Amino acid sequence: MTEAACRPLGTVGTIAEREQRPDRFAELLECLADLMVETRRQSVVLAPHHDSDDERVREAIARLVELEHSLGEVGFEAASVHQQLQHLHLI
Repeated sequence: MTEAACRPLGTVGTIAEREQRPDRFAELLECLADLMVETRRQSVVLAPHHDSDDERVREAIARLVELEHSLGEVGFEAASVHQQLQHLHLI
């Protein structure tokens, strides 16, 4: 994992704060990557329970797989936006 320091976004920062951390977007992408890695790891750990008799377990595993796919889609789109912002020299 990336060991990114993930913190919630606060209110809009001052110019001085933004200059100290000009690419917060990249930091958030690292956090997203960490989430993707962790959901994948959890999916692998839970795979043996996929055919569980407990409906709640099967539903939880299905939601985790759905989250994993969603994070992948969001990560792809966010990385694409980040690349475009860099190309336009906005970050």
